Amino acid sequence: MKRLEGSIQRAVIGWAKAHGIRCDKLSSGSHFQMSGLPDFILWIPGGKPLLIEFKSETGKLSPLQTITHAQLHQLGYDVHVVNDVTQGKQLIKERYEKLI
Repeated sequence: MKRLEGSIQRAVIGWAKAHGIRCDKLSSGSHFQMSGLPDFILWIPGGKPLLIEFKSETGKLSPLQTITHAQLHQLGYDVHVVNDVTQGKQLIKERYEKLI
């Protein structure tokens, strides 16, 4: 059974919060023009933030997301697309262990 983006996001973010990691949703509200930014910023203790875009197992980045993610990478930010709960948890664990 394929998981939807929202269920993957809830599982990974819930796991991260349960492990003491602050997670903030980056929304494209009417006050800011933030289109193309990843869904969440995770404040990994001891290091730079981890930016995650959640997608379903078959989801793809929009052209604007692709450009924005490339720009963020060029600026040195850690940006990842997560489409699997296990992958998301492993990514967070690796970043946490690498930075502390």
